Amino acid sequence: LLCAGVGGLVPAAVEAVQKCDYSQVEIREECPSLSGLDWEAFGEALYRSRSQVYLGDVDSALRGVHELLAVATTPFSRAFECPLAAAATYFSIAQILAFQGRLRRALALIQMGFVFIRDKGFNECTPWPVQGWDMLLAGRNLAHKVRELDNEAVDSRAPHSLRVQGQKIAVVTVCAYAEDEVVRVLSVQNHQLYTQLHGYDLHMFTSPDQILPHAEGRMNVNDGKHKAFFWKVNAVRNVLDSPVGYDWVLWADCDAFFMDPERSLDSIIHMYTSNLAVPRRQRQPPAATPTQQPWPTAATAVP
Repeated sequence: LLCAGVGGLVPAAVEAVQKCDYSQVEIREECPSLSGLDWEAFGEALYRSRSQVYLGDVDSALRGVHELLAVATTPFSRAFECPLAAAATYFSIAQILAFQGRLRRALALIQMGFVFIRDKGFNECTPWPVQGWDMLLAGRNLAHKVRELDNEAVDSRAPHSLRVQGQKIAVVTVCAYAEDEVVRVLSVQNHQLYTQLHGYDLHMFTSPDQILPHAEGRMNVNDGKHKAFFWKVNAVRNVLDSPVGYDWVLWADCDAFFMDPERSLDSIIHMYTSNLAVPRRQRQPPAATPTQQPWPTAATAVP
């Protein structure tokens, strides 16, 4: 026999077995804390902050959940003590941002929340205000809406080799494979050629010893606590904190190769930051380098 469920037809026997009574779930048992954070009190504070939306104080709700996110993710490894708490906090911020019409930012927060929604062992029977299915649908719908907005707003007229004068861009990679490993050899060659072609700075970390700790963020890849997954966070922070003062920093995995070397990062950045949805008089074209043709103006552009 089949009975109708929220997501469609669900076997009756399965539905009976999977009946959820999250009131029986103890947060203290679900989220044992090694850092000393009281996750039960955190959950109560999260519900209080979310409730501000229903009182008409959206700004206070957003501010409160933001503060809780800082508590849950400082240091970032703390969030893995209670993955569903972290996911619920990211999802709560995303919901508030979507309510404010800030769809791209909302989508980014949902994507961050999915770091804590694991494929195996995930249980939706939880007292936390989050459901993996809800996050999935919200992310899918937001991605569709943002894509529609992008299609209206992106400016694809920029030359593929556009290089904006004075714009500082860095590419960051961690590639700690053996020195003669094929992926490392090819990655170093590919990333070096691409960055040299466009005048970008390449920061290629080939050992965790090259990544400096960040005391304020409590990030140290050599402390024996952080897995290799966190190396990229620390490495990017190293580059962001450098005295160069980069305008843009691109993270590229070791096994991610630049397959269209002519396409510059400047041209991609311009596509999505020029925003054709903004009135023309408010947009300023990027300054072309001396080797490029002047950017077309309203007088010279072909209709």
